[in-house]
Amino acid sequence: MDVFNFLVLNFLFLTLHQAQVDALTSTFSIFGAGVTPTPPFYCLPQPFETKTDPLWNLDTKGLFYIREESSSCISESLGEGLENVIVSDDFKLFAKDLAKLNVTDDDRINTRPIAVLQGSSCVFGTWGAYLADFTERLNVVKEAGAVGVVFFEAHEYKLPQHMTTLQTAIPACSLAAPELLRLATTVDWKLDDFEYQNNPAFANFELAYLYNALDEPVPNPIITYIDISHLSVPALTATFNPLDAVEVSGPLVKVLLNPLCLSEEFNTCVECWATDPLLNRAELQGAIAFFTFEESLLPGCFNYYYQWAITAQEAGAIGVVYGSVSDQFYHLPGPYLVPAELKILFFTIMGTHSDTAEHSLLSDTVQAILPAVVDGSAPVFFSDEREDMGFTVLGFWGDEEHLFHCRAGQATYNPWEHPGIAPAFIASALLDIGVVEFAEPITVCSSSETCPQCLSQEVQMHIKSAESAASRVLVMKEEDFPCYHTYTEFTSAATGGGADALVLVNVKMQSIYTMGALGANGETRFAIPSFNVDGSCGERLEYPGLLHAHTPEIANGSAVLDDIYRWNENLLYSSDLEEEELTFLEIVSYHEDMICEDKKCAIGQAGYNPNAYSSVVAEVLAVNVMPQCVFQFYCIECDELENQFQTFGEDPRPLQNDEALGKLVLLLYDVGVCLHPVTNIVHHFDQLGAAAVLFINGEETTYTMNQMGMAWELNIPTFNIAKTHGTNLLNQALQTTVHVRIPRIVNGVGVVDSTADGQNYIGKDYVPKYFNDDSDTGSRLKIPYDIIFGVVGGVCFLGILIFAVWFYRRRQLQFQYEQFDMGIQTGDAFLNLSEVHDDHDTSERGGMMMQEMEDASNPQDRVVAFS
Repeated sequence: MDVFNFLVLNFLFLTLHQAQVDALTSTFSIFGAGVTPTPPFYCLPQPFETKTDPLWNLDTKGLFYIREESSSCISESLGEGLENVIVSDDFKLFAKDLAKLNVTDDDRINTRPIAVLQGSSCVFGTWGAYLADFTERLNVVKEAGAVGVVFFEAHEYKLPQHMTTLQTAIPACSLAAPELLRLATTVDWKLDDFEYQNNPAFANFELAYLYNALDEPVPNPIITYIDISHLSVPALTATFNPLDAVEVSGPLVKVLLNPLCLSEEFNTCVECWATDPLLNRAELQGAIAFFTFEESLLPGCFNYYYQWAITAQEAGAIGVVYGSVSDQFYHLPGPYLVPAELKILFFTIMGTHSDTAEHSLLSDTVQAILPAVVDGSAPVFFSDEREDMGFTVLGFWGDEEHLFHCRAGQATYNPWEHPGIAPAFIASALLDIGVVEFAEPITVCSSSETCPQCLSQEVQMHIKSAESAASRVLVMKEEDFPCYHTYTEFTSAATGGGADALVLVNVKMQSIYTMGALGANGETRFAIPSFNVDGSCGERLEYPGLLHAHTPEIANGSAVLDDIYRWNENLLYSSDLEEEELTFLEIVSYHEDMICEDKKCAIGQAGYNPNAYSSVVAEVLAVNVMPQCVFQFYCIECDELENQFQTFGEDPRPLQNDEALGKLVLLLYDVGVCLHPVTNIVHHFDQLGAAAVLFINGEETTYTMNQMGMAWELNIPTFNIAKTHGTNLLNQALQTTVHVRIPRIVNGVGVVDSTADGQNYIGKDYVPKYFNDDSDTGSRLKIPYDIIFGVVGGVCFLGILIFAVWFYRRRQLQFQYEQFDMGIQTGDAFLNLSEVHDDHDTSERGGMMMQEMEDASNPQDRVVAFS
């Protein structure tokens, strides 16, 4: 496909700039004494340096018809297959007519006149000869004094076209041959009588706009949608579409062109224009014309998309859809100024959807709906905002040794209210609730080669049937369904398959997204919730045994998780333990108040702690996790480790099983996300005989830790401590032996037998005092930076760096996923706005040979995307 030079240089600018469209046509009107009022003349403007010109766009311009005195078609042989073809026209324009172009003393003419002339009647052998003849004629009248040219085609039924991608030396516009007869009749010109003195005609050229590429508007929105049968298909609107049009619906009828019209040879096209180019003209009456061709068989005799629209409108069609052969880019039909008053809409769709429509037409009538356009705007297919709902957390449960959480993206079209899916445990056995099941596409939906057969079927037929549990969560891999172009197609398929929730596994290993509803589903809320997880979580879902999923409750359209970006981001809630119920950890072997005031540290409890637990004194053991367990996208490697814990220090080593026996295990909460929920960690050290587990929070506060659905009963308690107290304790434990008294637990709540103030419970407004509390905050942290940051810092820095890259890519990709076609997004080549090609000309000839624009930025990762 050819594109104009301005696209190569200015497309990225244009995609951000909506040009003001004053009109979609360029017209002039004839007036004067004795002239019968007629409809305006629609003239196709040729490229010019400005939209208006002071010598052209006047309310009164003189028009002089320049007759052709002689013509001689010159033939040559240009090689094999082009023997004895006409390569030029040795024409001569009538000298007396040319002389009139120098008239400047007639006040009615208002500056020098505009030349009216007709093209050559020679049947040229090449398009290049035809275009060169136009340029030569224009130069002749320019030298004679014309300030502009109104050019009429010579071959009947040939539609006007752009004659060059370069700017013409003087303003020029083109009309079809029959219009010359209408003009001559209106002003009483004799076209072939050289004895007759033609008088100038007078015209108003104020609305005869010229074409400049920088005035080309960008459709608003960039992508809208059309309905073809049961599919809501993303579509690009033509820049020459009417500014206002009502919604239309009708049968989609494939246009059958006369084979002559597919030719690339000018002389064959003359034969095409002399006949009816439409073989099924009658069928197009009241229908939506569907143009689709093999890439090598584009209609060379109709070089421009607006010519297709004009031809269809003249046949009585109510709209036009062009089905591209490409799945790599959209075609942007233009230019916006056309040589007719177009009242029907023109849209282009991508190859997959074009093939689907064509496949459906083989066996049935296909109904299509084209959307209404108001003030140049059609309905939005892609999300018009980069809505970020944030991530939520999904829990996945297998046997006692396999329990993990994954961060997940939400969907804007999730139910407004949903109770969530919570697996229930009876005697450590999972009930038949939230069973995870992988979706397998039917054969035709598993390959991009058979998308037409896939998309022609109702979406509930796209998944192979499977034995359904009482409640199941369907997992669909994005890469397994290459024909889908929106997230809602996945949700529709899951709903049709009887799932209670959908988990979509993204192709990307490190990316989750806010999923948007597009097209006709833009305001739809589905009955089941949908989430997406990254590829690393998808790998963990390939669990060989039975797996169950826990999805969060949804309220007001969003997952209910308290402050998911802090401690609670990986917890699932349900507990009767109040938030304000804290207790104390007493330092018993270290005699300086270097850790907590009065050697008593306020600690948060857990709703799943043992119902009863005796107070014990235990040594503090600082523990770290293996590096593979730090970041979610390495979790599959973490799962495969035999030992997931190591000592905390400059030279860490794998933790031996007997080292935790009888000790209080102390570790940072913010690391080890692959081991979450934290009950996995507590359960591990419970098995090793530890006395308790204490987590250091990332903030200066404590929490009540809760979790819904315990797969086992924990025999040791879990506590958490504020950042400063925790790091002070860690600091001392790395330097010397520290013993602490773990509080006893009565009825599930930790109590203190004796405290300085006699309190067993501390209110939630309690603010703990820190060592050196009267100094600045910076003096609170007494951590051995050479040890902590040497060991953890390197990992954290890598984590921050990866997170920064991930976050940047996530923000970059999120909009793309909300904006483009998923059918493309699942391949290697993505499409973004810079790959929306403005294909005014569909040929590859003459002055229209332009380099196709390649993507210069990135997106959607393919460069394009969607939701």
